[in-house]
Amino acid sequence: MPCLDFRELSTRGLAGFAILCLFFIPLERMTGRPQKTWRAGFATDLGHYSVGYGVGRIVSEWLLMSLVNSSRIGLDVCPIAFQVILALLVSDLMYYLLHRLMHQTPWLWQFHMVHHSSVELDWLATVRIHPLEQILIKISQMAPLYLLGFPPAVLAIFMLCSAGMAFWIHANVPWRFPILRWLIVTPEYHHWHHHYQPKEQHKNFAVLFPLWDLLGGTLSLPEGDMPFQYGSDLPVPLGYWQQFIFPFRRIYRMYWTVSPTADKL
Repeated sequence: MPCLDFRELSTRGLAGFAILCLFFIPLERMTGRPQKTWRAGFATDLGHYSVGYGVGRIVSEWLLMSLVNSSRIGLDVCPIAFQVILALLVSDLMYYLLHRLMHQTPWLWQFHMVHHSSVELDWLATVRIHPLEQILIKISQMAPLYLLGFPPAVLAIFMLCSAGMAFWIHANVPWRFPILRWLIVTPEYHHWHHHYQPKEQHKNFAVLFPLWDLLGGTLSLPEGDMPFQYGSDLPVPLGYWQQFIFPFRRIYRMYWTVSPTADKL
């Protein structure tokens, strides 16, 4: 079982954050809608970035490697480009299913609501994810890839592409991509998923390929401007620890202090 190096973990996390800042902050300032870089909730999202990065590394590199390393069936005989595309397709399908389940299951929605609480969407809003949801996401995305036997090089490319796309689709940029948006998830595509109206929030669950939403009947790309208002249908506290506790309090109220039917989506 590999030993986790916390110094290496923090160094890589800080380096990654610096690169993201250098790329996205100027891009959003030059092209995005008027919005402060140090917006409300920025410090909270820094906390989510720090915890989420650590949780993601622990789950993907330590727990999953230990659990399924002996069960690989092997795909390393295929061309690497094919392996990368297949890895992206498989992981996005698994995420689509989990993401849809989180929207349709009341107790899971309490955790996912933290991610939907951002009222100003930008690249850093990507990381506003409850740690328990982060664990579920990493397991759903990475376990199938380990089981299928993708080699380390393919997994590294997959993780880089997946992380890059996650930050990109949340970015505060105005570009519409009329043709590409039907093939690959774009900021416009995912911003509609973050619209404050529930009928739009429960659409566009894929984060890489619209194909899964098309097949699942959950694709929505309204004509006209991009969404103008974001957030969840219920208020979520702004502080990191308040957001950490928020789902547990909601679930307790739903199932132990009031009728389960009184506090739905």
